[in-house]
Order: sequence, then structure tokens, then C-alpha cells
Amino acid sequence: MKKIIALIIAAAMLIALATIGVSADEGRYVWSDTGAYAEDPWNHTFRIGNDDPLTGSIRFKTDVSFSKIQFAKIWSKAEAPISIELVSGGSAVFSDSFALLAENGSGDVANVVVDLGKTLPAGEYTLNLSVDAGAYAFFAYGNQPLPDDFIEYERGRTMFGLYTTDSGNGFVSLGLVIEEKTVDVFNGSGDGGPQNLQGGPIAVVITVPEGYKLAEIIGLNSPTWSNPDGGSDATVEVYAWDGDYDSSVGGAMLASAEVIDHPDNGNAVFALDNALSAGSYLAEFSATGEKPIGFWSFGAAEGDAYVFQNGNEVTTFYPKMAVKLVLDAQPATEPETQPATEPAGGLRDFDAGKGDLMSYDQILVNGAEIANGNDAVIAAKALVDGSDGSVQTIAMHGWFGNKNAKIDSFGYMIDDKAPVFGDFKVDAEQAVIDAGGEYRYTITVDVSGITDGKTHKIQAVVKLENGDIVKMNRNADGKDRDAYVNYKAQ
Repeated sequence: MKKIIALIIAAAMLIALATIGVSADEGRYVWSDTGAYAEDPWNHTFRIGNDDPLTGSIRFKTDVSFSKIQFAKIWSKAEAPISIELVSGGSAVFSDSFALLAENGSGDVANVVVDLGKTLPAGEYTLNLSVDAGAYAFFAYGNQPLPDDFIEYERGRTMFGLYTTDSGNGFVSLGLVIEEKTVDVFNGSGDGGPQNLQGGPIAVVITVPEGYKLAEIIGLNSPTWSNPDGGSDATVEVYAWDGDYDSSVGGAMLASAEVIDHPDNGNAVFALDNALSAGSYLAEFSATGEKPIGFWSFGAAEGDAYVFQNGNEVTTFYPKMAVKLVLDAQPATEPETQPATEPAGGLRDFDAGKGDLMSYDQILVNGAEIANGNDAVIAAKALVDGSDGSVQTIAMHGWFGNKNAKIDSFGYMIDDKAPVFGDFKVDAEQAVIDAGGEYRYTITVDVSGITDGKTHKIQAVVKLENGDIVKMNRNADGKDRDAYVNYKAQ
């Protein structure tokens, strides 16, 4: 094992490397990142030890030979061994270990160079890194990484270079199909400070690239101002981006998620109840608990970056957040044939596995809106009290689609009675179509003739052209998204 000792001389970090070190031969480094490394040991670093596994791997392919590997920076336990191994063709072609010690006594060292002592040919390699129990090593990431299919990380990412005297490109594509990836929302810099959602909702614009769906939005190390007692809760509602805040939130809500009892400085993972296809979206976050929760932020961001607080655009902070994108599998050219043991047709529950998609957005009484959005609808549908005779009609509004069958008509059921269908279809806007909806519905029920004084459940249903009659009783992750209203008659 070698020890790398970092000395700070005239503000430059120099490293004494023994046999792991910088030699004087001419050449250049080809890098996994085209920008500068981030002075940030958390967020996206490739990490081993601490709260992460003790081992981790990085797979890459190169069109140049190389004799050294340089890491932009490593934060590690001082003098604790870090093991490194290069594997090619199933066999180890290099292995060694080293330890880091900076002049200040820490193990935090920039420009760490591992001299292989030989030149390895161009090809595909797996780089394995490990530490012993009780130790750790965090490898700095860069701000402008190469395309996703160039390097495969077991977790996180890091900025590293290969020393070569060849004239090739350096890293080349592995030909990967990336099934899921996590990317930053903003390419930011500077410090915008912590932003507390209790000061009002914060909204950001997120763009999902072609070929992927938006599955999660992640607040990176989101703070709770040291709250240890729970109650740091938040929700996100996602709308199609329509060029400005007001127009966007005035449209259909396409997805939502919540975080409950968030721990201080952990990643706040908002797992959406509906994965959204390629496009631009406005995601608005609101505090819902009694205790604080928010985001760390950058002070500036590159490119088209939009942030809103309390509905007003701000340019003083950009939340540190990322999105998890999953591969958008192309639909089959022919609809799947249902098994003979489960013929189509008849009344059934909502089933995402059978292609059902839906949203329940509004409730209207006597033509006037009484609820709009998930939380308001959940509260209002629990009971519409018409015992005083004031309620004549109740309407449920939202959208529905099915991946395998077209919609014939919408209707409703009162308690367990037979469905009643009518002219309740409404043309869907593009944002709903992009989310998988075929039609909007406004199912209006005349309740003026119900005078038994009892409480009745009015359930929205949809008839498909394959004969299925679907109760729109969707429940996502334990959340009540069922399209119904409980009505107390006069």
C-alpha cells in the first residue's frame, strides 16, 4: 500500500505519490467530464463506505491506451486504505491500494493520480474501488459529464481522467440502453441558501427528454432545519408547462406525490403517482406539515431555468434537485390479447395493469366548483350534504384513457345499482393526451329526485369499446384517487 501525502504550497495542492504518482512523460488526460469538478462531497458523488456499500464499480470503454488514472478529488478517511482494481475480459489487469493524507491531517485530496506502472490497451474496463469497514471515500463529480451511455456507474458519478499519448477520442460509447437515470434539474453555481417551503410554494420547470418518463423528483439533501420530531411534510403537483405560471397551474394536474416525516438533510424523494412522458412540466412544491421542510439552492443557473415562489418568478435561487427518468417503453404495435380465462367485458375495478389511466380533478355542485386538485377533491367527496334540499346536481370532472381500448362512454353508479351512461365525454387538451388520457369527462348526476335522507355513494364509471365497464376507483400508493362522491339526500 502506498500513501499519498498532500502538501499545500502557494495555494496549490501537491501530492507526494511514491509509485502512485505523476511522472514526467509527455501526454494528456482524457476525462469523463468536460467541465470542472464540484466541490461537493455529497449529492452525486460516487461513494463507498459511510452509509453506502464498501465497494463500487465503474464500467467504461476507451479508444486510447492509458497508463494512469487521475481522480479530480477524493474525500476520505485519513490514511485509510482505498483498494483499486481494473478488470478487462473477466481478469484483473491491475490492482493496488493507497491512502490519502493532506497537510491539514484530513484525507481530502485533489488531483489524485494512480500510476499503473504499465500501459493498458484501448478496450472495455471495469474499475472496482473499495474500502475497509469504518472507512469511506467519496469521489468528486463533474458538472458536465459525458453522455449517459459512455460510462456506467454502480451509483453516483465521478470525474476521472486517463493518461494517454494516443490521439483518439478517449472515452467512447458502451452502447448502453439506459433504463433509468438521475439528472440534475439545474446546472447551478454559487449559494442561494436554504429555501423553506413554509414561506410559500416553490415551483420549477422540468423538461423530460425524448424516450424517457419522469418518475421521481428528488430534493437533494433537503433540510428540515434540524427538526427531529417528524411533521416535515410536503407535496408536489405537476402540470404541463404552458409558457407561464398562471396558464400552467390553470390546466390539468397530471401527477402528484408527497413526502411525510422527512429527515433533516436526507434526499426528499417525490415518487409521482403517474409517470410523465417527454415534455416540459411545472412542478409546484408545498409544505403540508407543521414543521419546516425545503431545499438547498444555487445562487445562479445556466440555460433556461425557471423558478417561482408564491406564483412569482424569482432569479435569486435555484433549488438543488434532481429527477429520476425511466425508459419510456414503446407500446406494442398490436394490442395484447387477453387470456381466454379472463374475457373482456363486464364490470371491473380500475386496473393499471390492464392499461387504465385516470385523473379526478374537480367536483361541482349545482354547476359551481367546490373542489379543485387532489387534496380539495379528497376532502369534498367525503360528503356533499344535500339534506337541506339545496343540491340539485353533482358533477365529477377529470380524464380517463386506456392503452388497449377506446372509450365508448362515461356514466355513474349510485350505490350498487346498474350503471347509467350519458353524453359526458369532453374533448381532451394536448397535455391530457400526452399523459395518456383519451377524453375528459364531466359526469353530471341529477340528485333532486333522491329524497330518502340517506347517504349514497355516486361512483364514476367508463365503458370501453371492448365491453369492459371500469369503476374509476383508482388508488395509488395508498392515496384515495377514487372518482366518487358521497351524497346525503334530503
